[in-house]
Amino acid sequence: WWLCLVGLLVLALSANLTFWNADLKAVYEKMGFDPAMAARSADMAQRVKWTGVVGMIPWLVWVLYVRRHFRKPPADDAAA
Repeated sequence: WWLCLVGLLVLALSANLTFWNADLKAVYEKMGFDPAMAARSADMAQRVKWTGVVGMIPWLVWVLYVRRHFRKPPADDAAA
């Protein structure tokens, strides 16, 4: 469970840092897009970056919800 939680947080952090800090127009131009298309694609990516932030919230809630299934069962005193 901890590995899943840490992996989710690292993925969210990496994706958000990339989309919030990268010069996406330059990235698209290096991919071979013409400058006008690169500018439009970068503008669209700037609007979509909030989707990544909001989209991680349900996954985080789900991982926190399923944690209860990964706890140790209570000790059975009758078996001793």
